[in-house]
Amino acid sequence: MAFLNSARAVLFTAPYWVLTGGLPGAAVAAPFGFMDWTAIPRGTRARRIGALHGGGNTIVSLLFLAAWLLREPRSVPPLNSLVCAWLAVAGALVTAWLGGELVCRLGVGVDEDAGLDAPRSVGRS
Repeated sequence: MAFLNSARAVLFTAPYWVLTGGLPGAAVAAPFGFMDWTAIPRGTRARRIGALHGGGNTIVSLLFLAAWLLREPRSVPPLNSLVCAWLAVAGALVTAWLGGELVCRLGVGVDEDAGLDAPRSVGRS
């Protein structure tokens, strides 16, 4: 949003190229996350959180893709591109928390004796 108060082209060119690099990174990471998720036993809290994490990241990636497609590299992005990007950022914060819940609270991918049904880190247990 800093570009709205500035005529510096780099402030709206750089985010375009960040999206250009980040989208392939998401595409490469997704199959590995899916393989990790399939290794989690069915019926566990970890499996449900993993499904939310992966599904949420799919939506986030699609929103970032829409934001990228709606903009030009050297022009001010239109409002619909900015809305997609901000929704994606908000979604990424949620999915990052879910990923942290998987690793830090439930021990998925960290401990072979992980507590796959451990209670929530926030709210009721």
